[in-house]
Amino acid sequence: MVIHDMFVIHKILKGVQNLKGKNDPRLPITKDILIKLIDSLPCVIVNVDNQLALKAMFLLAFYAFLRVGEISTKGGSDTKQVLQVGDISFDRENSSLKGMSLTMTYYKHSDLHPKTIYIPICADNITCPVIHVHHYLSQFGHSSGPLFQFKSGAPVTRSYFTTSLKSALSFIGLDTRYYKAHSFRIGAATSAAARGIPHSVIQGMGRWKSSAFMKYIRMQNF
Repeated sequence: MVIHDMFVIHKILKGVQNLKGKNDPRLPITKDILIKLIDSLPCVIVNVDNQLALKAMFLLAFYAFLRVGEISTKGGSDTKQVLQVGDISFDRENSSLKGMSLTMTYYKHSDLHPKTIYIPICADNITCPVIHVHHYLSQFGHSSGPLFQFKSGAPVTRSYFTTSLKSALSFIGLDTRYYKAHSFRIGAATSAAARGIPHSVIQGMGRWKSSAFMKYIRMQNF
């Protein structure tokens, strides 16, 4: 009985440790930081088309609680496992954009059960993912394949995304040891909690299956 009790206590403590995120040093990208990152792109990215693509990627990563592997590829073998052009649809009313729907098929713990995320248009055009994703697609003209591609049609790779993010973070004076691609997802959860959005809603928005989402809420860093 004593051994059993000790085992149960050990499992409880391990669960608490996991919930705390094992001292995860990554910090959240907040909306204020997001704006600075977007503003920095013309200074750190020479190609104007790539600036446009990265702006749309940064905004969508934040507002849709995305993982970097959901919008950029490791190589040629996983191009069908990232968001596709066909996964995006725009909601219009009298020809005016009202919102955007993303159908997520491949995401962590998905079990191939698609999940649709709806993002309404924002009052602030500068940080509106609906406007900038629509503009990116209109300018690039890709009708199929991964959602985020270069003008050439090659998919945006994870290495390009993370390297570009690192350059932007350094330009605005943030320590790249603590701000990573996953900081968009951490920032999305933290910002939602700061706005008073219920935890159950945050869990659904981020496609978490358990209370693991709690470790993404970093109010002490907000």
